[in-house]
Amino acid sequence: MAQTTKNLRLTMQETNDNPDTWGTVLNNSVFKMLEDAVVKREVLDGTVTGSTISLGYGNGEPDPVNPDARAMMLDCIDNPGGPVTITAPIEGGGAFGSSAEYAKVYLVRNAYSPAYDITFKTATGTGVTIPNGETRLVFVDSTDAYLVDSGDVTNAINATNAENADNLLSDGGYVTGEDFVRKDLGVGTSKVQTFTQGQNAVREALTWGSTIAVPNQNSNAFNVTVTSAISATFQNPTTQTADADGQVIRIMIHHQTSGATITWGSAYAWVGGTPPTLTTGSAGAVDYVAFEYFRNYPGGGKWVGSALLDVS
Repeated sequence: MAQTTKNLRLTMQETNDNPDTWGTVLNNSVFKMLEDAVVKREVLDGTVTGSTISLGYGNGEPDPVNPDARAMMLDCIDNPGGPVTITAPIEGGGAFGSSAEYAKVYLVRNAYSPAYDITFKTATGTGVTIPNGETRLVFVDSTDAYLVDSGDVTNAINATNAENADNLLSDGGYVTGEDFVRKDLGVGTSKVQTFTQGQNAVREALTWGSTIAVPNQNSNAFNVTVTSAISATFQNPTTQTADADGQVIRIMIHHQTSGATITWGSAYAWVGGTPPTLTTGSAGAVDYVAFEYFRNYPGGGKWVGSALLDVS
């Protein structure tokens, strides 16, 4: 008598078995079953309802009683009358092979109406929840069922740091949490941040010259060293949109030499409308200036500034 494989219960051919009929067995009990495992859509509708739905395998055929566990997609529709638990087998139950090798992926669509959640599990596992209105990939092994989330498939697999990666593997140590946080906060976050430790700003050095760029999209703490007696202008910060509203930038100006002239771009606003006179005549002096971006400033957004001069 032909055996079936352990996991999908595909019919195995015994030597000299099924003379002149093996083509039929091969088509119906192997190829058709393989196709079902790849593309079949099993509908769990009003005829398959109840608090618990068990998936099953038949030997070389669909289970005669339960919905087909081989199916690639489980489409849950209609009204089940309450929350549903779908129980998947942890192996097909055939004789040929090992249950330890079992791994099955299901695409599960929860379109129940009225809205009920689905618990997808194995007989002994705790399972996962598929909320109503969602379609999820579920992975089943010989122990339990697990959701396949987008965060599990990342572009960080080959990354040595996550500054240019969009996600972080939760396990495996490919990238560090420090790099991931730097990436996440660098592109913005909609969640309130609560810090239980002191936070250090990464201070960026600005290049002294006739025009000085202020790249506030990279940092909010800067320093510049005055190295020559030239006329220099601090340009408007790079980002001046609604996204920058409330952002604070700070600049430490170290006068290594005297005689320089410093002016400011049109986006900076000062007390009384006049920039302060910096300590440009004293080599070794340090000035500190700080700005906050006010999007609703009359006439357009401005970086409202104040200064501490000749700090010593």
